[in-house]
Amino acid sequence: MQLQLHFFLIFWMAGHLLSAQPDTLYSCTPGQIVQLTAPAGQFAYRWSPAQGLNNPGISNPVARPEVTTLYVATIIRADAGENLIVNPDFADGNLGVNSDYDFVTTINTQGVYGVSSSAASLNGFSFADCPDHTSGTGLMLVVDGSPTPNERVWCQTVAVEAGADYAFSTWLTSVNPRNPARLQFSINGSRLGAVFVAGADVCDWRQFYAVWNAGNATAAEICIVNQNTNPEGNDFALDDFAFFKTGELLQDSTLVAVTKTSHEFSVLRKPDCGESNGAIACSSLSDGPARFTYSLNGGPFLPATVFRNLTAGRYSIIARNDHPSIVADNCSEEFTVLLPQGN
Repeated sequence: MQLQLHFFLIFWMAGHLLSAQPDTLYSCTPGQIVQLTAPAGQFAYRWSPAQGLNNPGISNPVARPEVTTLYVATIIRADAGENLIVNPDFADGNLGVNSDYDFVTTINTQGVYGVSSSAASLNGFSFADCPDHTSGTGLMLVVDGSPTPNERVWCQTVAVEAGADYAFSTWLTSVNPRNPARLQFSINGSRLGAVFVAGADVCDWRQFYAVWNAGNATAAEICIVNQNTNPEGNDFALDDFAFFKTGELLQDSTLVAVTKTSHEFSVLRKPDCGESNGAIACSSLSDGPARFTYSLNGGPFLPATVFRNLTAGRYSIIARNDHPSIVADNCSEEFTVLLPQGN
């Protein structure tokens, strides 16, 4: 019988390897929760692969790796440049919003938007009482998705420096759990990043960001189109837009590798009739760090690999890896061993 262990090696890169972190972490079952971490307090994060992460746009998502996986977080630092977006947090209401949707003060049909401190104030029947992303008390753009394809939700044009790299970012949440929005971002008519899907949970703000090179352009028309045209649900909010020249991007990588451990239990000595002189030997091998201990019939965990002075019968033995990097509560397995009577 085998017990799988997961190996975690954490290291940092920024174009090249910056420093190595010797910390390791082991989990004993495929699909077990793993806490990924990157430096907190930075402007934006994008973890890849995103599959299996609870939120790939935060510094510390939860992963459930099934196989060896390298998780890479691309990070925009907090000391980013000047934000070129006009009215990025909607503090000035509808200022700076260019949209194919109609601006309204009450939302009761598709293809419209409003600016409010609460989605529920625009539609108390269908929308959750979600606060804005900036402070929880400010304003945000609340949208009822249009059933008409390719209508622009939000656009804004900013001046850019030819050849420079820029980062675009915004925050998105569903305000109705049905049919989450599917947003396609573009600059000057070219797609920017993959379609970004709002979470199914309402009021769960998630960040989109992508990096764009201006090339020969001196202006950038940034637009958002909702690719979801299902009129049922499809209600969302946007907040905290940002567009600025980037400095050096950082990368934080976590390697999750799978190793294997095997356990064997053998009869070292059969007890004589009616005597307590039997013995069972325990043997465990792992291709990762290990410090095995064993418990017999619910007794204390001991590093000894032989249990002596046993009578004939069935024994329950729990093998556990007590290496400091192991999540001990989840790294044990129970076996039943038969100790037969000797002559």
